[in-house]
Parts: sequence; structure tokens; C-alpha cells
Amino acid sequence: MMHAGLRHGARVKHQQLLRAAMELIHRQGFAQTTLAQIAERSKVPLGNVYYYFRSKDAIVEAVIDERRRSLAQAHSLWNLLPEPQERIRASLQMLIENRESLTAWGCPVGGLTLELNKFQAKPELVAKAETLFRLHINWLSEQFAAMGRDDSKEAAIQLVATIQGAILLANGMKDRRLFERQMRRLMTSL
Repeated sequence: MMHAGLRHGARVKHQQLLRAAMELIHRQGFAQTTLAQIAERSKVPLGNVYYYFRSKDAIVEAVIDERRRSLAQAHSLWNLLPEPQERIRASLQMLIENRESLTAWGCPVGGLTLELNKFQAKPELVAKAETLFRLHINWLSEQFAAMGRDDSKEAAIQLVATIQGAILLANGMKDRRLFERQMRRLMTSL
């Protein structure tokens, strides 16, 4: 995790490393991503990586924290919309806007969570990654409850499961139009 006391140049390098790690882990997976690749992509010397992150696990933890921060920021932005249906549609629209990367490499959260479970990573890392799904499910549940749904939690889980399935199919079939069609169908069903 980045220390608030880092000077500007160190904060910039920390962010470069974090962005490179997020991109590489999304594109090729946690297990296939090396510290050397992260250093090369970020243009930070490999020896300096350990100044910012003690280990590869520390990098993954920072990636999860950054994804959580981004998701919380998106929720805050969507919460400015007056109606819960509009909020959910805005979240689906964001997915449509990211269809190229989702189709090419899958879901960054789903992929990382699956891989951490598959390779039996440290339980605390797995639990931390899973909280990203829980955070979004809870937000969606609030939206469905605001729509008057008695089954708000189940509706939220169903929506996330449908989205993840659409991402998996689009990625497996390399068909971004399939993904976009499914998201638009979800939007019209609200």
C-alpha cells in the first residue's frame, strides 16, 4: 500500500507500478505476471519495485484496493442519478464502454478472484478480492430495494451472475457485440 508520506516522484512511480500491475494481471493473469514484467511495463527498475511493494502479494493487494476505490467512486457517481433504474443502467453502460477489454481479457475482478482461488493464494487475498463482488452486489441490492423489490439481494446476485456469464461468453467467443446486446437487454428489462 502506498504511504501518504511519499514524495511526489515516489507517488508517481508507485502509480506507474500499480497501473502496470493492474493491466498485466487483467491481460495475462496473476500467475503469469512477473515483477520483472511489471517493472518493464512501468519503466521502473526492477530493484526499485521492492521499495514500493514488498512482494507480488503486496502488489495484488494494492490492485484489489485500487479496484475497490474505483468501484466505490463509480457507486458514488451513479448515486447522483435520481432513480435506481437509472443508476443500474449507468453501471451497465460503463460495462458497455469497456466491452473491448472485457471481450479481450474477461472481467478483471472475476478473473483475479477465480485465479486466486484456483491457485490457492493466501486466504486473506482471496477474501479481499471477493469483497469486490460483495461491494457491488450490496450496491445493486440497495437499488433493487429502492425499486420496491422484496427479493433485492437475489435480484442483485442474478444480475451480477448474468453479467459475468455474458463477459465469459463474449471473451470465449471473442464477440463484443454479443456482450453489448446482452447488456442492452438487461438495461431494457429494468
